[in-house]
Amino acid sequence: MSIRALGYVARQTFSRLTLLDFECEEARSREVEIGILYDGVCRPDT
Repeated sequence: MSIRALGYVARQTFSRLTLLDFECEEARSREVEIGILYDGVCRPDT
C-alpha cells in the first residue's frame, strides 16, 4: 500500500517551486512516519 503526499519541488537550480503530488511506500518496521502540520521559512530578526 502507498501513501499519498504533497510537496514543493524545484526542478532546476533557481527555478520556482511547484507543487508535486506523489505516492511513497508505507514506513517499514525500522522507519518512522511523521506528520508535519506547519512549515515556514526561518530568517534572522534583523
